[in-house]
Amino acid sequence: MKIPGATAAFGVRTRLVLAFLLVAAVGAVTTAALTYREARSAVLERAQDTAVASFREEVERFVPGLPLDVESVRWELYDIAARSKPHPWIVFAEYGSVRVSSGDRPVSGVLTGELRRAARTSPHGSFQRVVKDGRAYLTIGMPVMTRVVAGGGAVPSGLVLFAVMPMANEEADIDELVTAARDGALPGLAVALVPALFAARSVLRPVRELRHAAHSMGGGR
Repeated sequence: MKIPGATAAFGVRTRLVLAFLLVAAVGAVTTAALTYREARSAVLERAQDTAVASFREEVERFVPGLPLDVESVRWELYDIAARSKPHPWIVFAEYGSVRVSSGDRPVSGVLTGELRRAARTSPHGSFQRVVKDGRAYLTIGMPVMTRVVAGGGAVPSGLVLFAVMPMANEEADIDELVTAARDGALPGLAVALVPALFAARSVLRPVRELRHAAHSMGGGR
């Protein structure tokens, strides 16, 4: 035999507990998402800022000989790549139809046309974060400036240098952030179950008392 009052109370209690847990879950997920977003931005921007500033210094120090000698440029690129930070770069140079790099290939498949255009038109260069074949890279492009006459203003030499830096370390750090955010949210839900049960009990106590009083009045007591 079913007891209607007990069944109703159990149903309400279950719904209240689920409602509390839903609110706790939304709060935990929101907090974890915000924390992850801020931490991810900090990880990427730290590596990005270090690489861009370091590459800019290298490009500003680079003085190409004209007419351009490919072998001389290649050795210069080796030197620049050897000083790369925070992680190793592959350095590419483009001058007219000339393509040379510090790596095995003279041209990078990661560099985009957008970055090339920005690097050629802006004296300060440009950078992009690119994902190719599931791997993240930071790509930087800057024009090599030269002075036509002593004391004159710097003008583009026509030579543009690019750096391609894999961001595997940063991706690993971000994966750890995802794991930490997930692992931190699950215990929070377990902890939220205890106050949810107490709250449901407190909310339902007056209902039970009112029902008991109604039964008593109906029975003439």
